[in-house]
Formats: sequence, C-alpha cells, structure tokens
Amino acid sequence: MKNFVFRIVVILASLIVVGVLGCPSPVTPTSPTTTHGTTTRDSSAEESYNRGCELLDEGEYDEAIDEFTKAIELDPAYADAYSNRGWAYAITEQYDRAIADYNRAIELDPQNASVYVYRG
Repeated sequence: MKNFVFRIVVILASLIVVGVLGCPSPVTPTSPTTTHGTTTRDSSAEESYNRGCELLDEGEYDEAIDEFTKAIELDPAYADAYSNRGWAYAITEQYDRAIADYNRAIELDPQNASVYVYRG
C-alpha cells in the first residue's frame, strides 16, 4: 500500500510540476550556451532537448524520453536533459530510471534546487 501511495504522489507531483512549470525555456541553438562555464553546448543537443520539451508538454512521454536521450548522447553533461527525462520517466512510472536521472542532474548541476524537489 505504501508503494502505491508513493507512486500516486510521484505521478501527481510530476504532473503538477510539468503543468505549472513546463520545460525550462527552450535554448536557441544559435545562442552560446556553456556547461559549467567552459564548454559550448552542441546545437544538435539543444535541438533534441527543445524537441523533448515540446513533446513533454504535449504528453508524448516516450517520444520525449527519446529526444532527451539523444541530447544526453550528444552532450553527456546536459543536466536539464537528465532532469526532464527524469520527469518523463516518473510520469511513465519508471521510477528507478527517474531517480537515476535526477541524481545525475544533481551531480552535474548541484545548484539547481528544483531537481532536488523533483527527486524528493
């Protein structure tokens, strides 16, 4: 019963967060973006990330996971891609994967307080 209640709470919290906050603002592929202040982000990674955000907002969670995964493959230090893929995993009840992605996002960007909230 505890597991069932936990799952319901995670799903509801994820839906609220996605509904209220949505994805962070899409990054314009032509704008310079840095990871940890030193590396320019690959524009293909940004494009996949932005497509993932659109799909997440449209409720196309499996497709969003695929796009966030592409972004991560292109830029393994893309903390926001891990965080948003974590949302999609949580919504699709893939909790272990969601927690793993949230943990990785925190490792990459420990100052992002929202990921701690999503992870719980």
